[in-house]
Amino acid sequence: MRSLKLTALSASLSLILGQAWAENPDVEAAAASKTGVIVRDEVPTVKVTTPHTKLPVASPRSNFVEESLAKQSAQTPKTVTQQHTTVNDDAENGVMEQTDDTLSPAVVQEVKPESKSPPVVAQTDEDDSPSQKVIIPEFVHKIETGESGYNHSNPTWTNDGSMLGFERHDERNKEILITKADGEIVQTVKYQSDEGDDLGLGALLPDFAENVSYNAGLSWSPDNQQFIFMSNGSEANYDLYMGSMGQENLTRLTDNSEKDGHANWAPSGASVAFISGRGGNADIYLLDTMTKQVTQLGKSTQPFLYPTWSPNGTQLAVIHGSNENHNIFIYDNVPTINTQRKLISWDYDDLRPMWSPDGKYVAFYTNYNDQNDPKLWSIAVVNANEHELKTVAEIAPLVVATNIIPDVDKGPSWTPDSRHLVFVENNRKKYNPIMIVNVDTKSSYEVKTETRINHDVSCSKQGIIAFRSQVDQWDHIFVAKIPDLNNLAQNSIEN
Repeated sequence: MRSLKLTALSASLSLILGQAWAENPDVEAAAASKTGVIVRDEVPTVKVTTPHTKLPVASPRSNFVEESLAKQSAQTPKTVTQQHTTVNDDAENGVMEQTDDTLSPAVVQEVKPESKSPPVVAQTDEDDSPSQKVIIPEFVHKIETGESGYNHSNPTWTNDGSMLGFERHDERNKEILITKADGEIVQTVKYQSDEGDDLGLGALLPDFAENVSYNAGLSWSPDNQQFIFMSNGSEANYDLYMGSMGQENLTRLTDNSEKDGHANWAPSGASVAFISGRGGNADIYLLDTMTKQVTQLGKSTQPFLYPTWSPNGTQLAVIHGSNENHNIFIYDNVPTINTQRKLISWDYDDLRPMWSPDGKYVAFYTNYNDQNDPKLWSIAVVNANEHELKTVAEIAPLVVATNIIPDVDKGPSWTPDSRHLVFVENNRKKYNPIMIVNVDTKSSYEVKTETRINHDVSCSKQGIIAFRSQVDQWDHIFVAKIPDLNNLAQNSIEN
């Protein structure tokens, strides 16, 4: 299995979003001392090495926040370099053709169910007892991009489910592909700066022109016609850029000597919440999409990460704390009063809060479990109006799924009905299957996709799951249609 060393590129991003990194100019050395070397195993558990060693050892409490930002793999095809406009330019919005939910076999590959079902196993390697109910998807398709030897990750649906953006990357570069719902590629997004090539060597030496370019963290506008992402543009700094569907030009939204990332576009379209180190730490800022004015929302001696807007656009959920103990905060009445409220505050690590579509609940990853093992993760669901839950007696009953794979880039994925969550189970024998859990009854069902080593689950408005899965040691994007959510029990079968 290919192992991926933490490059200076991804290492710098990991560090800057979790702490002030200006103190150490040797970014790669600083990253090695903090996160070591990331290794991809046959089963996608996160492993790190201790500083200055080469042998992989399991971390007692893996830092998923930093490691999720350090994923690099495969090789990226050469694409036409996109140039950006200045922030004063008004890019026209391109209007893309809408598609229905039927996926065309000409551009996607159907995964045929195997004739022999896998052995029936329970949720862990040690437990070989009970059978589990499974759901047969209406279809499972692999998105075909027309090439091999590349890794794809982090699928993100538009709000209306008509488009899907995901990342294509290798050890040096990462770019964003945008496809229609049927898998047809309509746009490639990659910002590449011309600065630093004063001698014009890029025209003579193509490898010189293709410096490390990292483009990731896609967030869609409410009208689905624009998007924001983070890029270093092959420069030494990470900023936010905006693009439009059907347009090649990119608009630079931030231009600061410190790093910006974790952008999330507000449902109103008027502002973007993001994390920046410009104040010496990873703090929350709001960017006015019209004026480009930046306002600091929250400041602390510990980092804020992953701000996420509520569906009504008046609240932000965010994690805050140390590498081993993040708590969940809510900002109410944004952007007027900006009242900060603790939602979850206890000794366990809580990551990636995600709002339910109806705005009533917040789902999040937590490493609370009965075994008191910090490497075992669960999903909990809390009423968004709660105030500082901080005891096991209060929070333990909120757990709806255990022994899960925490995909911090995506977070727990809600279905459109706000009653179910889609996630990946940490189950080696079944190659980490995709699951659906009813948050009211806590009944869970395996989605029988016949795929292996699944990650990065994202559910569209139409109930189509996009996810990353491994084929011949390369990661690809698949889509699967969930049957009627209101009748999962009736549609399930015993495995």
